[in-house]
Amino acid sequence: MLHGCDLRTVRQEHPDCFELITNADIVKVNQDSAALPPRLVRQAPPFPGASTGEITEQVFARPLSGNRTAVLLLNRAPHALHMNVSWAELGIGGAT
Repeated sequence: MLHGCDLRTVRQEHPDCFELITNADIVKVNQDSAALPPRLVRQAPPFPGASTGEITEQVFARPLSGNRTAVLLLNRAPHALHMNVSWAELGIGGAT
C-alpha cells in the first residue's frame, strides 16, 4: 500500500485518514493475492464531460481471490446520499 502522507504525523493531524489506512479490512482488500485492479462501475454525473469537482458518487468493484468481489460506494458529495448498486452492474450471478 502506498501512502502520500507523512506517516509520522498523520495520526495526530488527520485521525480520520489514519483510521482508514490502518483498517484491517481495507488492508486485506489492498493486499489480496489476486492483485487485480478495481474498475469504475458507474459515477454521477457520468463520463464524458464530468470534471473531478462535479462528481458526486462513484461505485468501484475489485475482483478478489477465492471468487470474491470488493465493492466501494464512494460519496463525494458534501451531503449524505442514498447509494446502491445492482448485482447486474457488478457482473455477479451471471448477469452482465
